[in-house]
Amino acid sequence: MEQVKLPNFFTIAATKGQRLTAYSIGFGMMLLTIVIFPFGGHQLPEIKPFLPAFIALVSFIDSVTSYLFYRQYRVTGSVPLLVLAGTFLYNGLITIPHLLTFPNVFTESGLLGAGGQTAVWFWVAWHTGFPAGILLYLLSVKYSKGPVLHSRRRITGVCTIIGIVLLVAALTICFTRFHEALPAIISGSGYNAIISSGIGPMIWLLLILSIIGLLVIGRMQTILDVWLTLAVSVFFFDVTLTLLGGSRYSIGWYLARINSFISASVILSIFLYEMNRLYALLSEQHQRYQSLFMHNSDPVYSVDKNRLLKSVNNAAIKLLGYEEDELVHQNAGLFVAPGHKEESLINFQKAMTGKPQNYDSILLHKNGSLIDVNITTIPIIIEGEVTGTFGIVKDITLNKKSEQKLKEANSILKELSLNDGLTKLANRRHLDQYLNDQWTICSRNGQSISIILLDIDDFKKFNDSYGHLEGDQCLIKVAKKVADLTGSSGLAARFGGEEMCVVLPGKNAEFIVDFGEKLRAGIQELNIRHDDSNEKVVTVSVGIGSAQSCFHTSVNELIDQADQSLYAAKKAGKNCVRSNSISIMDN
Repeated sequence: MEQVKLPNFFTIAATKGQRLTAYSIGFGMMLLTIVIFPFGGHQLPEIKPFLPAFIALVSFIDSVTSYLFYRQYRVTGSVPLLVLAGTFLYNGLITIPHLLTFPNVFTESGLLGAGGQTAVWFWVAWHTGFPAGILLYLLSVKYSKGPVLHSRRRITGVCTIIGIVLLVAALTICFTRFHEALPAIISGSGYNAIISSGIGPMIWLLLILSIIGLLVIGRMQTILDVWLTLAVSVFFFDVTLTLLGGSRYSIGWYLARINSFISASVILSIFLYEMNRLYALLSEQHQRYQSLFMHNSDPVYSVDKNRLLKSVNNAAIKLLGYEEDELVHQNAGLFVAPGHKEESLINFQKAMTGKPQNYDSILLHKNGSLIDVNITTIPIIIEGEVTGTFGIVKDITLNKKSEQKLKEANSILKELSLNDGLTKLANRRHLDQYLNDQWTICSRNGQSISIILLDIDDFKKFNDSYGHLEGDQCLIKVAKKVADLTGSSGLAARFGGEEMCVVLPGKNAEFIVDFGEKLRAGIQELNIRHDDSNEKVVTVSVGIGSAQSCFHTSVNELIDQADQSLYAAKKAGKNCVRSNSISIMDN
């Protein structure tokens, strides 16, 4: 399934105003650092609650920021966002043992069996880990090959979290249980030894590289670029005031803690700001969606992955005749007519694979009536996973009725185009088509084909005596008898005027002659009164033409042969059958 590329807070382009705000804050903090620097070593009273409150707040802020980055990673699969989530999680965790082991906060030497160098080494791990994480983030931005597959995001995220926790645990064990082996980088409460040991300059270098990397790679284009650069810059001021401030609880030391708080708060603040802004946009979009959904003229519904209805719009309620609470949380298959349930379920299952479906079905109204519909089923994809489907329904009941009427009309037109309007026998067009088709088949199979012509005797006198209306009734009765006797053996057609014919493919000579006699006798037995005929009832003369092999004759020759036989029957006194020159019966 193709993954949808989703936006997140920090792929949004930064505005000019946001850049200006970040520059202003950064410049202000730099200016404040420069102004305070000459007085940084001035000692202030030790405020006992300050450090615990500060560390707890920074740890909480970094942990929340880490969680928000992690959620963004789960949505987008972005490796850089996962790296940032791990970086801020590391910051949030490493500050906890730093606080617990800080001298004179909980105990004189600190908890966890801390020594005199333990707390400062946690500070080094904290302030080294953050720029290291930023550099790793920049490398992932430059070299990552794309988002993590949705199926692997959870396990990748969990492994990252476990790795960070194990790293912090390992550092805690190292700095507490083996504190005596730690190099001394703080003397009393002063930080000069950190600088002279080379650790301080290393931290400065990592931070400077991080800032340069953010400016070069990110170029302050997105919200993340802007505010992450500010956070690292303020962190740089924190380290500078701490190392050059002289000692703990000096003006520089307190201001450095404030810088740490600002550095930790920058990203969370912009997260909250963007969340509030996007919530307002989401609220507006939700209202637009509700207007589109509820006021759509077509019935629309949504179901979850278990096919339970989650929502229905007003048009769907009206279509099915139920109240909303009678539909929601019910299985959608309950409202599908028997005979269509399986097809409906199959289309739902196909849509759950991420492929939209369109099909015709029949729904059940509350009153039991059937509703012809066309349904388009669209998968609902959240974080790369199909969680349900939308359905858009078109009521095609009127269309179906129109189609049925059109089919009936076409059937009538077809019948009219193939049958004679008066006698309902096949017309001449139908006869010619049938005769040619059967001629081809009989030629291919080496079969015989015959045509029987019959003409009502003295029909002009019948019309003159009884009128044309009675003449039409006579034709209808004779045609019905011919059609009934022919059945499925061949095709009965009106040849023209009072002449009719029967085409009989694949029949032998004996059958043809016998059938011609049945026609003659059957029509006479109708006993249609005709005082001007010899028999005083309507009779017919019958002529038969047969082709035993279609290879040596043609359709026209076959018709001509039957016509000659009919002429011979008329000449012989009418009311008789002639096949070629053979008289079958004279009456």
